[in-house]
Amino acid sequence: MAKPPTKLSESYANAEAAVTASAKAVAQASRKQLSAILALPPQERFDHLQDPSLTPEDARALTQSLRVVTKPKVHRPIWFKLTHWPRRLSFRFLISPAIIALMVMTAAYAVFVWSRTPQKVTVMQTVVAALLYPDGVRRITYLYPGTRFFLVRSDPNEAVIRPRLPTVAQQEIVVPSSIVEPAN
Repeated sequence: MAKPPTKLSESYANAEAAVTASAKAVAQASRKQLSAILALPPQERFDHLQDPSLTPEDARALTQSLRVVTKPKVHRPIWFKLTHWPRRLSFRFLISPAIIALMVMTAAYAVFVWSRTPQKVTVMQTVVAALLYPDGVRRITYLYPGTRFFLVRSDPNEAVIRPRLPTVAQQEIVVPSSIVEPAN
């Protein structure tokens, strides 16, 4: 026996109302469960990622809350930090009297050291020199052209050179400055 169309439409309406009420109840229970989960520390929230009592929207909200908490910190490379150092230093610090005095002293020391550093030179003709060896014996040595030496001092008439011989202690030889030329 067929039901009359009015009774059928009434049962559809009742079923729709029951489905809507059920969906509201599930959504309300899911929101309540989500708020309880969000109150937990982040490590415990991971256990509830697959919770079947959460609706898909609430599961996305839980995932999003974990993304915010567990977002990795961006570690900038060292070159990035070095290229932006002027922003970190104030201009007043760079022009303070102590910094200026330190820069002047450093520049003066650099000029002093540079001026006292021996230059590399060669001789243009063979030089005969008597060198004192560590065992106390004085031996005649020939310093040939093209060999590099260090120029210690120089004036218009004579130059003081220092040979670089491993067996001889640091000794200085006086030669005429006309036979000394800068090495390449």
